[in-house]
Amino acid sequence: MMTCAFTVSVVTQDDVFSQLADRWDRLVDGCESATPFQTHAWLNSWWRAYGIPGRLRVVVVDAGPELVAAVALFVSRRRLVRVLSPVGVDLSDFCEVLVADSVREDRDLVGILCSAIGDVAGWDVVDLPEVRPGAVALELAAVWPGGSSTTPASTCLELPVQDLNDLVSALPRSTAKHIRRKLRKLDEVRVTSQEVAASDVPAAISAFHRLHLAQWQGRGVTAEHSRPRFRNFLTEALPLMVHRGQAVVAEYHLAGDLMGVRINVVGPSLMGGYLSGVSPLLRDHVDVTTLMLRHNMEQSLQRKTPVLSFLRGQEDYKLRWRPKPVLNRRVVLARPGSFRALIYLTATKAQAKVLPWLRTHVPWLKNLRTQARRLLGT
Repeated sequence: MMTCAFTVSVVTQDDVFSQLADRWDRLVDGCESATPFQTHAWLNSWWRAYGIPGRLRVVVVDAGPELVAAVALFVSRRRLVRVLSPVGVDLSDFCEVLVADSVREDRDLVGILCSAIGDVAGWDVVDLPEVRPGAVALELAAVWPGGSSTTPASTCLELPVQDLNDLVSALPRSTAKHIRRKLRKLDEVRVTSQEVAASDVPAAISAFHRLHLAQWQGRGVTAEHSRPRFRNFLTEALPLMVHRGQAVVAEYHLAGDLMGVRINVVGPSLMGGYLSGVSPLLRDHVDVTTLMLRHNMEQSLQRKTPVLSFLRGQEDYKLRWRPKPVLNRRVVLARPGSFRALIYLTATKAQAKVLPWLRTHVPWLKNLRTQARRLLGT
């Protein structure tokens, strides 16, 4: 359908979505709120690994030959509720509705997106679980014609990109002294770091997967990370992303031996430390967190990304650097007039209130949940 200068369509065929690569990534490059988890290689590879044929729903808005807005969704089912979830869900730290900066101030476009999503058949709610501050998805929720909610989601930790000496100098004196000692140790041991060329990424991902499993052996590795489909997903996505400057894969060597592989994702506004696989032998020689933070900061400076993100999670090893906590939001949009959507929306709001209280006052529930996941392999 045609509205003003915009043409809206819904892509449901896998091969058609694959063909959008160049135009899609030009839209990502022109969208300040986009993250690496909205790049075409990431989304398309995720869909090929995890998607179910026939359930793809990609809303795209064209203005002439270029895409000016897009959101990649798919239909899933949670009990009786039909949910439009973002392609890449669970393995992506951020989700977003892409709108080119050149047209973001056009209020008509937000309404067009609302209408386009509403016209997609066969769903009750849109559920975007991890939305960053300043995202277009939040603007969409503000004008959505049905019920909507924006509730707290994961906390991400971020550092402004800067010279590492400046970062360390701003830390408490005892912490700074401790880190400087670790940095001197790194220089003495002489661990080398090398970025991997796109053509060599598949071999590096194979090594990463082996090292990652060894690193977490006996400590409750995330079940999905141990599965072949996850390795296949990374093996397909990352060569393209490295080639396009959307990811960095780096190897660490000690005395000529491969000791670690790190995966970073790169977007217009941030570099994110996604995952790493490290030999226990390297941990015997150096502090791996300090090693990788130094190299991550150097790579961010080279690429002029303003933010280095630790992505989701508030682990102690991240907190020592005094990063800024940034709260993601869960955005849920209910189809107007749907009773099932209303129930889902009410449950979402209740969950957002109850779960934080339970985590604070009944901490054993978290341990019980972790043990259950290990037993079930989920």
